[in-house]
Amino acid sequence: METRLLELIDKIQGAVEAHGAEALRLALLVIRIQAAFELVGAVTLLVAVLIGARFLRRWWEKDLDFDADGFRMIITILSGVVGLIALIVAIVMVTNARLWLALYDPRLALVYDVINRLGK
Repeated sequence: METRLLELIDKIQGAVEAHGAEALRLALLVIRIQAAFELVGAVTLLVAVLIGARFLRRWWEKDLDFDADGFRMIITILSGVVGLIALIVAIVMVTNARLWLALYDPRLALVYDVINRLGK
């Protein structure tokens, strides 16, 4: 059984030596692409919040009868709360240090991920 295990370890070590550099390049590319998608998602969320705020402002510029337009006020308040939460999430996403680290140098982001995994 030990000889079988040693043979298996030798095969795995040979595969890592043969394809290790390619696997590392692929992993770094995946990290960079993932960071780009996160950045695009954050910017899209920011744009959606700004468009929503513009529509809400236009909606409030109309004359309101506070007794008859209770539904409008409820929708506006709920939209404002959802928009504020989305704005906070977008700001947190854009200011994430790992995102910018992964875009600038994915090797450092990989080290950051490994250290975080080992720390748990």
